[in-house]
Amino acid sequence: MVWDNWLSSVPIPSGIAGTWTTDDGQYAGRSCWLNQKAVAFQNGVETDQFSVHDVKWVKARQVADTLFLSVDYVQDGNPITLAIAYRDVARPEIHFVNQPGVRWWRTGNAPVIAK
Repeated sequence: MVWDNWLSSVPIPSGIAGTWTTDDGQYAGRSCWLNQKAVAFQNGVETDQFSVHDVKWVKARQVADTLFLSVDYVQDGNPITLAIAYRDVARPEIHFVNQPGVRWWRTGNAPVIAK
């Protein structure tokens, strides 16, 4: 079964909203987080070194046991699309579509950002 919602922005699903960490060698000890308003990437070794970007649009597509999200945001004036694949398995995981071998696991909630 394939479900598409490409015509309007959708909320980031509660299972995906949160803080995600990986143990992959290249990114070991780094985190990223997503909530309804922003996406952030840890860009240094300190846990408070994040680049935070406002979410502009979210699209979702369910294919079998994987939910694909396209999260649009702006970085340095340039539009960016973050493509995420989410699997709700025993230990829920995401991976960025451009890095399929790097798995990220949810480690907590995302910060609340008021704007």
